[in-house]
Amino acid sequence: MTTLKTTLTATAASLLALAVTASAADVSSVQISGYVVASYQYEKTQNAKSNDSLFNTGGANLGNFLSSGDEARLNFSSKYGAVTGNVSLFYVPNLAVSEFGLLDAYVTWDAGSGWSIQGGKFYGPFGYEAFDSPSMNAITYGNAVATLIPSNDNVGVQANYKDNGWAATVGLLDSLYNTAGNGFAIADKDAELKDTKAIDASFTYTAIKDVTLFAAVGYQDKGTVAATDSTKKSIALYDLWGSYNINSSLTAALEYVYSSNAADTGKSGSQWLGTVTYALDKQWSAALRVGRDQHVAGSVNNATQYTIAPAYKVNDHFSVRAEYSHLSANGQPSANYFGLQGVFTF
Repeated sequence: MTTLKTTLTATAASLLALAVTASAADVSSVQISGYVVASYQYEKTQNAKSNDSLFNTGGANLGNFLSSGDEARLNFSSKYGAVTGNVSLFYVPNLAVSEFGLLDAYVTWDAGSGWSIQGGKFYGPFGYEAFDSPSMNAITYGNAVATLIPSNDNVGVQANYKDNGWAATVGLLDSLYNTAGNGFAIADKDAELKDTKAIDASFTYTAIKDVTLFAAVGYQDKGTVAATDSTKKSIALYDLWGSYNINSSLTAALEYVYSSNAADTGKSGSQWLGTVTYALDKQWSAALRVGRDQHVAGSVNNATQYTIAPAYKVNDHFSVRAEYSHLSANGQPSANYFGLQGVFTF
């Protein structure tokens, strides 16, 4: 924690020095953005006491549902010539290890002709549902036992290429998953090159009007949870999803994820996700979603989550979202979730 605080202090000091000493033209090139989300969340598992939280839930603290209910992100971005630097600070209340940390820190070089190279700490390509709450259409994530999609702590270098109608990435990384298997973005130490090595690649196709097709593959040479036999086994990860804008109001998407060593159990696992989002008008919208997990993670086996999530857009910077979800898992009591969230962006 001391090292983290030292790093954050140095980062803040550097940004302050930049703001104080730079010319007016330089200051205007520093872009600041971010968001704050806060929520009330309630969960009730069959034959158990209910849990609730008001502005104080980080990660999966309620128990059965992985939530992005309460968090804040502050992004700094600056460009000089063909080079762009990005730093993101992240806060999650009541997170077990560290509530505040460095989420992203990377530099991107625009090499021209559609090519760019980025290096540092950045978010990987996996997952249809967005990491950032403002880009989500619900409060919880649809894959009920969310252990296959890697958390946001990839460190390495990535090559990117964009052309009309398609884009591709290839990354060389120290790991896909961190040292606790797949803990929340800033909660756990990232695996080091001496421990694990990984590679990922993605392809996005958008040449068909209103259609987006995505495929990604990742490989890690061994698992990351200590003291388990599965740490000796490699992990292969595959992610396929597609979305279709049926009309200006209706969007449908379907995703399938497969892992050869799910959650470091040594066994394969898969997840699929189906979602439909409908905009009633410029302010009201709603999402319907079904997520299915077919692998063992802790005490949960073969779980299905059903979700309905209406939202109201107050203005371009503030919206309110609600969610009801029901979780059913083989051999386990069912669980219900209700959440109400405010989303502010700047």
